Amino acid sequence: MPRRDDGSAAPLPYECVPVPREGKIVVRFLGPVEGLITHYTAVEKKKRPVWCPGIDQCPASIHRSGSEWKGYAPCQRWRTTPHSDWVTCVFEITACGHELLKDRDLRGEMWEFARSLQKGKHKEVTSKYLTNCPGVDLPGPFSLIPCLSRLYRAADIRLGVECPYLPRQFAAPQQDIVPPGEKAANRAGRAYRRGDDPDLDRRLDERAGKRVESATDARAAILGGIGRPVPPPSSNGTHPPE
Repeated sequence: MPRRDDGSAAPLPYECVPVPREGKIVVRFLGPVEGLITHYTAVEKKKRPVWCPGIDQCPASIHRSGSEWKGYAPCQRWRTTPHSDWVTCVFEITACGHELLKDRDLRGEMWEFARSLQKGKHKEVTSKYLTNCPGVDLPGPFSLIPCLSRLYRAADIRLGVECPYLPRQFAAPQQDIVPPGEKAANRAGRAYRRGDDPDLDRRLDERAGKRVESATDARAAILGGIGRPVPPPSSNGTHPPE
């Protein structure tokens, strides 16, 4: 990393940083999330996002290609060793990652973002709140327009679009009756309970009965041999078979 003459770190340009495809990223927010609508269009056989100025100004051929909401926020991202510092950036947030951030005063909050839950060729973004940063001298919020203008190659780019998607719905899995012909799995964190699978209960009882019977026979054989005379050893020092 370049250094100044006094040894301090040289300033770095603001970059738009998305959630990495692999691994995770830790950021602390300097301001709120602002959104816009994008389209994907083929440019020189490569797809890249294009900012949507609105249905009245967006070319029909591009506007029909499908839209996607993206959010951006002034942040600082954590760089691991050997840097171990916070770099100011424009952080890109997807609709999935934005669900938990909505209606929060984000300034000073530290969050972790990662991609998981493989879905086709894409991985959904998950977010997790880590802590707040009280007493830290954070930089003030800054305009996102210059960085996004270079990203989308548009000088008149505008923000302020709310995420149009409804929040996802969640429900906890329910475990009760096992379908006929299926076996109850011994799931992590939950021991198998009798009654989950009557057929499995019967087999376990049979196996336990055989173990008890085998142990009983072995005990009887040991006790039956106590007190019996031991035959003299043969010429090679071993006892002849009984």
